[in-house]
Amino acid sequence: MSLFQNSVKEKFLNILKKEVVLEKWTIYKNHFLNPGIQENIRNSKEEQYKGEFLIDLLVNVLGYTKNPTLNFQRTNQRKFELETLPKKSQDWYLLSYTDFMKELAKLKIKLTLFQEVEWEDYFTT
Repeated sequence: MSLFQNSVKEKFLNILKKEVVLEKWTIYKNHFLNPGIQENIRNSKEEQYKGEFLIDLLVNVLGYTKNPTLNFQRTNQRKFELETLPKKSQDWYLLSYTDFMKELAKLKIKLTLFQEVEWEDYFTT
């Protein structure tokens, strides 16, 4: 018996971008099939590696930010003289660069071209 109905699986598999899946699979293979990483996994205690596995998977493979800093938020508040940042802007590290720029536009904030290029680095690293 399957965990999900075939129609549900196909629906969600069809919305995935194949190039993104291939890119992430390549990163996953290069990381977890690396002999040095595998040796480290074998030498670690199971309980010890559980936490490390999540960090490896979420940060190193899927590109999530571990411990995002508040400096970016404080800088934005100070630079744009905002009393508070909207919730979405506070969680900037969860947004794509395009979505973040939309949030700035809602706040009627316009960046120079130089600033846009500089700020995009926060979302691609």
